[in-house]
Amino acid sequence: MVEMNETVTTENYRVNNKPESLRLRLHGVNYLTPSGKDKMRKIDYGNLIHEAFEGIDTPADIPVVLGKLVSEGKITDSESLILEEKLSELINSPQVSDWFLPGLKVLKESEILSPSGDTRRPDRVIIEADKAVVIDYKSGGEHGRHAMQMREYRKLLSEMGYSSIESFLWYIDKNRIVRVS
Repeated sequence: MVEMNETVTTENYRVNNKPESLRLRLHGVNYLTPSGKDKMRKIDYGNLIHEAFEGIDTPADIPVVLGKLVSEGKITDSESLILEEKLSELINSPQVSDWFLPGLKVLKESEILSPSGDTRRPDRVIIEADKAVVIDYKSGGEHGRHAMQMREYRKLLSEMGYSSIESFLWYIDKNRIVRVS
């Protein structure tokens, strides 16, 4: 143990002098290969999709969002191409394309303060007068708690004065839309 007034020199420290042990690892390695064997890859993939959708209002935003993810080192250029194709396919599918039209008032990952002081953050809320459409993206399997979460969002939006509320769970791996009432 080193005393407070004792001098410490580098001879007292273990140092790894092998420069080949230093490697650059991008955050996004294997983001786009969700596998049943590797739960972490699926979590990373889900987080990446959420992050991408957070920046997308219309299909024209896809290249900008992916460029940002590449520049941040979260995905590679080749992963960007794969993800661009996947996101374009999802966003342009007939059942959701209206959610990504230009000119919509869209709130993405915006916090809603509940009367109890808790906050909730739906993935996407589209507002038009007294109507709200709330969408939550899911990258895993379907669970009953997802519908409960959507009902909570609906209740909060109703308390905020929206008289017409639609809510949807979007299971993006299968491009399956579930309406929650």
